[in-house]
Amino acid sequence: TTSAHGGSGSLYYGSKTTGDYDTGAVSLGSAKSPAYTLTAGKKAALTFWLYMDTETADTLDVLSISAGGKVIWTKSSTTLPPSSYKRWVQVEADLSSLAGQNVNITFTFDSKDNWANASEGVFIDDVSVVYGC
Repeated sequence: TTSAHGGSGSLYYGSKTTGDYDTGAVSLGSAKSPAYTLTAGKKAALTFWLYMDTETADTLDVLSISAGGKVIWTKSSTTLPPSSYKRWVQVEADLSSLAGQNVNITFTFDSKDNWANASEGVFIDDVSVVYGC
């Protein structure tokens, strides 16, 4: 896409043509990383920059991240307060419980309904796995 936190592009959920994620129906999609081996015995976290222009309700326009078949982060008013929308924010999700495993990281977006989907959508950028304290 042309919107990015760093560099010239990012992972985008929405339509480049219309500039929104309104399909007239429930809008659902995911992006899955290649397999990644987490170092055994080390704390690890997934970090990324997120820009969301979606509904802010916890039960609508849900973004979740899973690794190793386990949900590790979900958009909610606690993890992403309404003041965090329409600007880039850094998100961190703990991966320590998956240390020593070979995992795929999956970002999933689900609008849950076909209403109010004419916003820009979701951008994810500068994704990394970090180790340490």
